[in-house]
Amino acid sequence: MSLLDTATGFLTNLSRPVEGAQNAAAYFASSVSGPVIQSICISCHVEGGAAGEGASALQYTPQGADGYQYSNFQVLRDYVAADPDNANKLLEKPRLAVPHGGGALLSADSNEYQALVQFLELLNADIDESNNVSLDGFWEGVTLATPEQTLRRAALIVAQRVPTDEELASVVSGSEEDLRATVRGLMDGDGFHRFLTTGANDRLFTDAFLANLFFEAADLNSTVFFPQGTIR
Repeated sequence: MSLLDTATGFLTNLSRPVEGAQNAAAYFASSVSGPVIQSICISCHVEGGAAGEGASALQYTPQGADGYQYSNFQVLRDYVAADPDNANKLLEKPRLAVPHGGGALLSADSNEYQALVQFLELLNADIDESNNVSLDGFWEGVTLATPEQTLRRAALIVAQRVPTDEELASVVSGSEEDLRATVRGLMDGDGFHRFLTTGANDRLFTDAFLANLFFEAADLNSTVFFPQGTIR
């Protein structure tokens, strides 16, 4: 059993992370090994896989094998150390920023990608700014609309009217349950019927021309064009 096969990735549960490779190894065991290597990469990067021996320098050991976590950590550490640009390749290939036989597997805003970035930083790898996408501050300055604002927007869209004083008073409490019940109450009457009809017609008539229904069709209300051309 390797140190990485213990619950914390260290010799005992009393051990603590330290700077350098041991810290990177612990992070690999907790956040990269399972979510990234075993769940995504190893489907190809394994003996007998599409990116097996000879096809890629990255060959991983399947989960369950003796010392598999430490073995895979060493594979990545050695790969990154072998070429200053390999860290960027690790981040670019699964995003298909450069050609990758396995296709696009990760997006820059995914937890798995962010974990891979963090792991490479712990290895002191040189990562291009374009690959080190940080979401910190993305929502800075954004606030949620008040229940009254949300109700007004919902009423204008769904019921095609402004909310009544009684409806506004019912959401002053700020609870999601009260807001949900009041919005649900808007889904009735002539305004809601027009909302449904308009939405259905927009979809049907838009799809009609996507399906190559010619614009000069004399009568859309014909069963010849159903369901692309239907009675409004």
